[in-house]
Amino acid sequence: MSNEIEIRISSVDNTGAGFSSATAKQEKLVSGTAALGKAATETSARTKRLGSDLESAGRASDGAARQAGKFGDSLKQVGTIAAGVLAADAIKAGADKVVDLFKSTVDAASNLGESVNAVSKIFGANAAKIEEWADKNANSIGLSKRAFNELATPLGAILKNSGIDMDTVSAKTIELTERAADMASVFNTSVPDALSAVQAGLRGEADPLERYGVGLNAAGVV
Repeated sequence: MSNEIEIRISSVDNTGAGFSSATAKQEKLVSGTAALGKAATETSARTKRLGSDLESAGRASDGAARQAGKFGDSLKQVGTIAAGVLAADAIKAGADKVVDLFKSTVDAASNLGESVNAVSKIFGANAAKIEEWADKNANSIGLSKRAFNELATPLGAILKNSGIDMDTVSAKTIELTERAADMASVFNTSVPDALSAVQAGLRGEADPLERYGVGLNAAGVV
């Protein structure tokens, strides 16, 4: 009887120990499940944060793209403005050249007109003879028509004031101009320089003509 009671008590004890062990395992399982749930919750939160960060990064990227687009547009505007400025400068430079050319043409025409008027006043009815010679020969001696007229006018005035007739004045003016051209060629100077020396000789100044090997005395002055 006593042995039977001990066996039963031992069985109860073993059964209780079994329940205790099962309870402990259950608690561990619950604890593990709770930890797993917590980890899952944390993972979910991290995933959300990552999603939020990615969304922010996307917005920042879009913003940067928009800024880059604006910068590109600004560069295009700068390029357009610069091209416009360069084009305006080129147009202005071209216009200035046209204006300068027109002005120089007008000035040349005006100077020629003044020289022709001067020839008419000095030579009178013989002016046509002077102008005709200039048209045919001025370029051949390295002078423009205007330059010849400007040189012939004071030369004709000196000869005219000497009291000789106008036909002789016209003929001598042309002759002395041709001599001056020869002197310039021989002594390697310009026709205006040589003709100025001739005019100086007619006024009684000897030094300019001596540079060309011409001696002058009072009797030789016209």
